[in-house]
Amino acid sequence: MAFTDEIAFIVNPVAGRGGGVEAWRRAESKLAAKNLPYTASFTDGPGDATVLTAKALRDGVHTVVSIGGDGTAHEVVNGFFERGRLLQPAARVAFISAGTGNDVGRLFQLREADLLDETTTYVDVLRIRYSLEASGPAERYALMHVGAGLVTEVVETSNRLKNRLGKLVYAGGSAVALSRHRPSTIRVSYDGGPADRETMNLIVVANGTYAGGGMRIAPPASMQDGLLDVVTLRGAGRLEMLFRLLPAVYRGSHMGHRAIRHTQAHTIMVEADDPLAIELDGELAGTTPIWIDVLPRTLPVCLPLV
Repeated sequence: MAFTDEIAFIVNPVAGRGGGVEAWRRAESKLAAKNLPYTASFTDGPGDATVLTAKALRDGVHTVVSIGGDGTAHEVVNGFFERGRLLQPAARVAFISAGTGNDVGRLFQLREADLLDETTTYVDVLRIRYSLEASGPAERYALMHVGAGLVTEVVETSNRLKNRLGKLVYAGGSAVALSRHRPSTIRVSYDGGPADRETMNLIVVANGTYAGGGMRIAPPASMQDGLLDVVTLRGAGRLEMLFRLLPAVYRGSHMGHRAIRHTQAHTIMVEADDPLAIELDGELAGTTPIWIDVLPRTLPVCLPLV
């Protein structure tokens, strides 16, 4: 496929309570000043960014820029893939973080720049096969993490509180979710081995360090090592989680706690006695069972024009 000269911008206008629109206006003024060709598409609802990204790639753009929050970035990344392969292997993605959590910005240490950085970094992507209640098996991709248990309860609660708490939504959502949380019996199998059955508070399968608006959930994780970093929490009481572990996870100092276990693997299977809701990059998806592997150094990422 021949590339066009255009950069495709996928803009979520409601991200960050208007932050997506403001970020687009700044980008647009710089594009005009440098006479750079571009297209801009605005999302109108869930799933739009994936559809718009796939269309832009099929039209031959060389770079797709996500403007919005982590959810927009998640959808844009999914637009790059079809049946486990990149739609356009030579095309790149860039991110302008303008949402509530902005963990993508933290992972890639995004900075203000006048031009797209010509350096391309290839990062791992998680491939997830899971269940959708209405339609059965599904497959999606995640840039940052997949979670079940308490982490999904935090996402559900934070979504309800987002308009009231702004940037504090994930800390507030964590506190509220903890007050109602009940552990679940989960079976976990690493690299095709026998399943371990344990009662857990949460499980997070991480590709990068951050989750939940700045929580350093998996400090050892690397987006270029081809490995899943699995963090589980078990046997901790509500007060201990609220007053010790929650503050510690923002510093990344929770890893030595007795209730935390960290495992690395190439694949993981997660099942539960009762189906558990799952989140992908902070977006609610389907339910367990889920199977996850890594597509190593697959996605080309560059720094954005902001």
